[in-house]
Amino acid sequence: MFAQLQIYKNLILGVAVAAAIAGLYFYISGLKSDIKDLKITVLETQNKLVNEKRQSSLYRTTLEKQSKQIEQLEAHTKIAKAKLKKWKSKPPDIKYKVIYKTREIKSNDCKDIKSTIDSIRSIDFSSL
Repeated sequence: MFAQLQIYKNLILGVAVAAAIAGLYFYISGLKSDIKDLKITVLETQNKLVNEKRQSSLYRTTLEKQSKQIEQLEAHTKIAKAKLKKWKSKPPDIKYKVIYKTREIKSNDCKDIKSTIDSIRSIDFSSL
C-alpha cells in the first residue's frame, strides 16, 4: 500500500506541478493583456492631455488678445469722453453749425411728372 501511495504521490506531485505551471501561464498571460490595456489607456490619456494643453494655450492667447482689445477700447472711450466733455463746455453758437443747402430747379420736371401721372389716372382700364 505504501508503494502504491508512493506512485500516486509522485503522480499527484506531477499533476500539482503541471497545474501550478498552467496556472502561472494563464496568470502571466492575463497580466500581459492587462499591461497592453493599460498602455493603450496611458496613450489615450496622454493624447487627451496634449489636446487639453493645446486648447488651454489657445484659450490663453485668445484671452490675451481680448484683454488688449478691451484696454484699447477703454483708452478710446476715455479720449471720446474727454472730447465730448470739451464739446459740451463750448458755447451754443460754436457747437452748432447751420448748414443751408440751396437747390436749383432747372426744369419743370415735377409738373411734367404730375401731368403724366394724371393722364395715366384718367385712362379707363375696363375699355382696354
